[in-house]
Amino acid sequence: MKKTLLLLLLCIGSIRELTAQTTEKCCDNATCRAKAVSYAQTISALTKTLGKYQPQDSANEQLLTRLQQQHPQSYQDFIRVSRQTATFINDTLNGTCFADALPDDEANNVFQWLVYMNRQHIAHPEFPSSEFCGGLEKRFELSQGAANIFSSQVAYLGTVRGYLSYTFAGAGQCGGRFRVMAGPALFLRGNTFYTTLSTRLAVRVTDISVKKIPVGVGNLNAYTEYNTSFVHFNQVALGAELQLGPFGLNLSVNNELKSARMGFAVGIVLFHQPFKKRP
Repeated sequence: MKKTLLLLLLCIGSIRELTAQTTEKCCDNATCRAKAVSYAQTISALTKTLGKYQPQDSANEQLLTRLQQQHPQSYQDFIRVSRQTATFINDTLNGTCFADALPDDEANNVFQWLVYMNRQHIAHPEFPSSEFCGGLEKRFELSQGAANIFSSQVAYLGTVRGYLSYTFAGAGQCGGRFRVMAGPALFLRGNTFYTTLSTRLAVRVTDISVKKIPVGVGNLNAYTEYNTSFVHFNQVALGAELQLGPFGLNLSVNNELKSARMGFAVGIVLFHQPFKKRP
């Protein structure tokens, strides 16, 4: 049960953050371990005063109201420490050190209250999209579809693309709005191959999140692109993409400028990630 609640609390973050690798475990670092022990001792003492977590939200609100009336300072401390503890667990991505420092008979109650407080007291949680973090990234994408779909000369359309991507956001920040990409692409239309330069401009439309927990899981973005072999193949396209961490699925409609014939493509992003792991 303790591990289940710890995993749920760790979900207050992004998918990429949860899968990031830390170079040093919290319990192997004296400073981090001291913080974990301090948070564990403080929050367990406060939840013991507060009482046992109840399945009904109304019952928990009554417990919080009673604590606020009878022990106003303890109530303020509990609000503050519950948020600080959740942030500490998420930032270090190593809640096991905190969990190990909790008394066994108090651990489940502490984690239930932590999950409850960080669900109830974030009225409008925001999730800065970890897929739109500032800086350079690399992407590999495959797609297939059809060209000339409204004519008798309909043909298979397949692509392999490698992109260098740049997202406009503050240094070390996520939640950017615009992304530009460029790179080589190989198109197969019918039986003919075309080596092209593919360029794309993407706009993040919205983030996708589960607000009840809360946890961010990805984003929805729209894009326009231009693909050219500089001679025989010139194509523009409009599309939309569902991106979940380093992976994605997109759908686009395209128009070949020379023939003005329409087509479509369904793509899968095999990876989209920074050149260097973010801290």
